[in-house]
Amino acid sequence: MANIRGVNFLQVYFKMLSSKIYSKNLQRYLLVPHASLGTTNVSPQIPWGYLLQLAVKHIPGRKPFKNTEENFHRLFTLAKNYAAIIDVQQYTPLAFLHYGAKEILHYLQECAIYDTIFRFPQMRPSDAVHLCSGLFNFLDLNKIRVGGWSFAQLIKMVAALFYSTPDIRGPVTVSKNVFYQALVGIPHSTIDYMLDKLLSHKRNKANKDFLTPYTANSIDFQFAPLLQTNSNTFIMIDRSVCAPACIEALLTAARCIDKQLDNKMGKQAENFLKSEFAHKGIDVHCGNYKTDGKDGECDLVLETQDTIFFLELKKKPLTRAARGGLDSKLLLDLGSSLLAALVQAGEHERRLRKAVFLRLNDNGNFYTLEHRGRAIEKIALSMLEYERFQDRLFVQRFLESTVGARYTLNDEKSADLKKFSVLNKNLQKIVIQYKELPQAKTPNKFFNCWFLSLPQLLVLLSNCSNAKDFQTAIMSTKCVTFGTSDFYYEYARSLELSKNQKVSSTS
Repeated sequence: MANIRGVNFLQVYFKMLSSKIYSKNLQRYLLVPHASLGTTNVSPQIPWGYLLQLAVKHIPGRKPFKNTEENFHRLFTLAKNYAAIIDVQQYTPLAFLHYGAKEILHYLQECAIYDTIFRFPQMRPSDAVHLCSGLFNFLDLNKIRVGGWSFAQLIKMVAALFYSTPDIRGPVTVSKNVFYQALVGIPHSTIDYMLDKLLSHKRNKANKDFLTPYTANSIDFQFAPLLQTNSNTFIMIDRSVCAPACIEALLTAARCIDKQLDNKMGKQAENFLKSEFAHKGIDVHCGNYKTDGKDGECDLVLETQDTIFFLELKKKPLTRAARGGLDSKLLLDLGSSLLAALVQAGEHERRLRKAVFLRLNDNGNFYTLEHRGRAIEKIALSMLEYERFQDRLFVQRFLESTVGARYTLNDEKSADLKKFSVLNKNLQKIVIQYKELPQAKTPNKFFNCWFLSLPQLLVLLSNCSNAKDFQTAIMSTKCVTFGTSDFYYEYARSLELSKNQKVSSTS
């Protein structure tokens, strides 16, 4: 990779991906496994994610450059064989696999390593700008920070990055002059500071310690969207790939200023969601309630004529240690996001079915949520992507395997012991909840459980203008799977099937 030079490699790399698997509607590369139910041989995949992170590490390259067709072929062959030896590619759809509480740990590791090798974080650039504008409103946006910049200016910089660059796939060189021209009201010195200190990696510094998929903890490319090539120019390796790094860059800057930021982000994300639903003409409610002398707090509830959706949001990200396949971190990350949110939503469902209604108090604004025999769907929400772990089949398998189990750490002095205690309590709480729920008598106990990210939710809301539209969008993926463990691909294919079905019916 160093001999070819990373930037040379990425030009060919994204050209290959664009011609094969890029979705213009979703503005992302659909990197999905090719599982098979028959005897047909399935070829090992190209490790797109691993190659991308190596290319970022070797952007400047090592002279003399050997940017030849022979070297490209050698690199792809070597990387493909290496990935096949690691052997985490899934050849059988998850729908046909079952795991116990112990076996699921190994599967979690395989999923994490698979995503590191074969996939990479992506987001619609427009959503990145939208999230940056909506998630940081609780800060004093116009306050001048050390270095002479403000968050309002930094958000404008993110917007200018995408609005001022061509909508093409692959590397784009951006100079400071582009931002000078786009942001006339911001001093050049302020733009320089934000570019150099907040939005870019220093030359040769991104992923400098990354070597193998198991060292995913060394991948830091995701924390800033630009790679500095000299004092005046930067490379954005791809719009969709760099979009999520813009949010991470703002989060990093905000954490340096407010040590309590993470405690505040959850509430701000809820407020952002409320405004998004309202913009789409969808009524949502939230608030505290009390039943049987016990308090409860509902993040968001959305209703249609026949269904109630409970949405519980957790800000916990998927850490780099978890992405590297560390089983304890994987369990804790999923426990603090997916599991904790579903425990809360499950408690709302249990109490609503028992009490028939919940009286929600949102800072003095009261709303009575009535059951009326409607179906209940429980959605755990993360701020950013958990990738493969947000597949519906994975959620079911994870819950089926772990609920009722108890996990312990070998290290009795670990700082994570208390976190494991919380994890185990939540695993037991779901057991207690389901004893009172009608799903307990069905084969698919967790069929009404979801795990989505804010970017995924924005995709679902794209074509919605009322609550029924949202229900149609999200439920389109509930009863169908293509075995890819990729929300975006599954959603796109489900829409295609629905559209074709309507056309056939009309014909």
